[in-house]
Amino acid sequence: MDVNADVCRKLNNYLCEIIGSEDVVKVRRQYYVSLDYFCERETAFITSGSRSEGLDMGSDLDIMGLLTFIHISQKRSADSFLIPNNFTMETESCKPGFTQLKGHSCYYHPLVHMMCAPISEEYVFASGDVRLWILSIVNLLIKSMATLHGPCISDGVEDGTVDFALCLRCPEWIKQAQPWLKRERYWPSPKLVSIICEYGILLVPIGCKESPNEHLEWRISFSVAEKHLIFSFTHTQLLCYALMKLLLKEVINKRYSLKGFICSYFLKTIIFWVSEEFDPSMWRPENIWLCFMKCFKRLIYCVTYELLPHFFITENNRCVFEQNFNQDQHLKLVNCLAELYSKGLGCFRNSKTLSHFYSGFFVYTNKSKIERICCEINTVSTTLNTSAQLRFLGMLSFLPVKVMNHNLYDASCQFYGRHIIRRFLDIKSDRFLPSIVFCRFCQIFGKTFDIHVDFPNRYKYSLSKRYLPYFYLGVHADAVSGWLYLATYFYGFCQYKIALQLILHASVNCSDNKLFLNSIKLYSSNRDDIEKEGIFSGVWNRLNVYRRHVIDEISFYLNSKVNPQELKVQNTTQSYICPNVYLYFLRFLCLYRLNESSIHHTSTQALLDIRAACQDEHFNSNDYSIADTSECLAVALSICGCQEQAKIVFSYIKKLNKTLKHFTFDPKLLFFLFDKLHKLTGIEIFYNESMFI
Repeated sequence: MDVNADVCRKLNNYLCEIIGSEDVVKVRRQYYVSLDYFCERETAFITSGSRSEGLDMGSDLDIMGLLTFIHISQKRSADSFLIPNNFTMETESCKPGFTQLKGHSCYYHPLVHMMCAPISEEYVFASGDVRLWILSIVNLLIKSMATLHGPCISDGVEDGTVDFALCLRCPEWIKQAQPWLKRERYWPSPKLVSIICEYGILLVPIGCKESPNEHLEWRISFSVAEKHLIFSFTHTQLLCYALMKLLLKEVINKRYSLKGFICSYFLKTIIFWVSEEFDPSMWRPENIWLCFMKCFKRLIYCVTYELLPHFFITENNRCVFEQNFNQDQHLKLVNCLAELYSKGLGCFRNSKTLSHFYSGFFVYTNKSKIERICCEINTVSTTLNTSAQLRFLGMLSFLPVKVMNHNLYDASCQFYGRHIIRRFLDIKSDRFLPSIVFCRFCQIFGKTFDIHVDFPNRYKYSLSKRYLPYFYLGVHADAVSGWLYLATYFYGFCQYKIALQLILHASVNCSDNKLFLNSIKLYSSNRDDIEKEGIFSGVWNRLNVYRRHVIDEISFYLNSKVNPQELKVQNTTQSYICPNVYLYFLRFLCLYRLNESSIHHTSTQALLDIRAACQDEHFNSNDYSIADTSECLAVALSICGCQEQAKIVFSYIKKLNKTLKHFTFDPKLLFFLFDKLHKLTGIEIFYNESMFI
């Protein structure tokens, strides 16, 4: 196939459909940026990797936990000793790209002190101890064996879903990377270089394999800088990067003898170098294949000569043969790449992702305004409803922690609610994704109010007034779940009739024509005329459409205290309760408490509704939901006195939990861990034992 401008445009349009259009990529990025934004506190979370860069190609999500209470500097100063938990970088005895962290402080947090190695009358922050400490905790809590994957802890599942790493930040641009600031280049712009320089660098806990002090060294990471660079790409640049990843994943790695020789980070480094060296005007849709072949040619050169300098620290040669591959393997890889390069566009003929491009079935059409909005809503719905990371990070963010006599989280968990509101009000640009994530965080925060503790009435009333607004804000997250959380709040205060009114309102929107997980998609063809007119006239925006058509899952995790006491706290962030089942379950509880005698609204009828809802395939399409959803039915049966049937359902739930053991943790072990952590380090996590029952 001759690759002329028309073929390039067709390929570009096809990749926009499969990989994502500019609008879709922007939505993905905004979601992860919003997640980082609302999690930013004393211990911040930074999402990185392909997903956070806007590419959803089946890769893991990388989450970095930034310990902001640890201070890192390049040099010791006269007053740096007075800074708590202060460490200085020592790079003299390390290879380029690595450093040791030597203590220079009057005070060390007990947890930090525990992971320092005393060497020559100095404290050295040991990266090896940090990784093993995190690995031990993860393996204690979950029943699968998590593994070390570079500086990260992988969840231990084949084709795992999350890689987590602790990191530290040095807010200075380090000496080793100073030449990058002054390099002659076409890209990035001086303004972007300045932004990257102002942030500084990160340090992740892994040392150089060839160093005798590997367990003491930290690797210098430019993850945030790389994210800024990827965000500055034109869409053609991003699609070229996606093509390089497809070449590796679906072509090179399919040859078993070559799998694992090249990693995706090398491809990112290559496209950075090519982007820096060529005029930005080259990156246009009609040149997409030419741009890809330039990157491919550079890859062949790097593999042939075993040379790939780090983009920021050129002395650090990120050689593709870090793992001592032998000469025969090297020759096979070089020959494979040369063969694929010679095939031109035919090198992707066996690629699953590009199969329809070669078959000729693909026909591109320009999308209307409503079609673009529907596409964005589908993307957001899929990302949010399958995002265990939002539930996990939200749970951690609102866990009130006390370090010695100082609260790590602003003296009280209550202040975090004000914190996220202030952060939301500071947003001046597009609020579509931040609004949705903000409302979800309001739901999570509202659920931290312990309505079951027997406080004095006046104090409990005062607390309820503080937390109730967050439930009101949470109703704007979607069409159903926010109303059900609000109804749960009133159920906890024994205001059953108000809860029933809210449940009735939610039931109007809880139908199988709504978007839940990946069950259906939103298309312009099935939108009513009033909605279409509202979108075209600008009366309706993306947020209005999202809130009308999307339903989120129901979840009650570790620090969720606004939940029916009849249900146990969920012990995995992968699972959830289907909204239709929870709706009927909560309605059943309210009617049972009221002893309603109406024929059509008895608790017996509500029990039958729960049974029917459990069989609804639209909402029960995911294995992770079955166990927790079935528990609603089992509890309802038990309350009604159907003990034999309840035992059967509980037995079924127990079997399901065994099959999903990779994603569960034992709350009793967490209780034990909190206690030990307090004795060892002085960290006290406020909990109520009822959380674990």
